[in-house]
Amino acid sequence: MIKAYKFCIYPNKREESLIAKIIGCSWFVFDLFLTMWNNTYKEIGKGILYYFLLLSLCNKKEKL
Repeated sequence: MIKAYKFCIYPNKREESLIAKIIGCSWFVFDLFLTMWNNTYKEIGKGILYYFLLLSLCNKKEKL
């Protein structure tokens, strides 16, 4: 049996702003990883492992 729950949230202005920032950051990271994966695939014919993508993200965070 599969159960599902639906929730409705009613965020205030501060929470709306925070949700928008989180979603925006998620899109940025996804696009960054997708671009890196596609470039590597075009160059060598294989994609990048998720572990190496995370390492590159940590390196980018340290530079900021």
